[in-house]
Amino acid sequence: MGLADDSLGQDDHLAVCDAGKHVGKPGQASLRRAVSATYHALFHLLIEDAASRWDGSVEARSGLERAFTHGSMKQASLQFRQPVWQD
Repeated sequence: MGLADDSLGQDDHLAVCDAGKHVGKPGQASLRRAVSATYHALFHLLIEDAASRWDGSVEARSGLERAFTHGSMKQASLQFRQPVWQD
C-alpha cells in the first residue's frame, strides 16, 4: 500500500541499524525513530484504506486523504476503549 509499506520497512531497519554500536541493543534514538516510523505507517495505512472505499472522483479522493488529522483519528480510536460507542 505505498507509503505505509515503505514506512513499515523502515521500522525494522531503524530498530537494528546501530545494533553493532551497542553490542546487540539498538540505541534510544533508533528505537524512537522505529516507533515513529511504525506510527506513521499505521496512520497512512488507515487513510489509504478509508480512501480506497471512496466512490467519488480522484481529485475528491485526494482531498479526502488530506482531510484526515492525527487528532481526529486519535479521538475516534479512543472510542474503542469505551464499553459503549459514542457518536
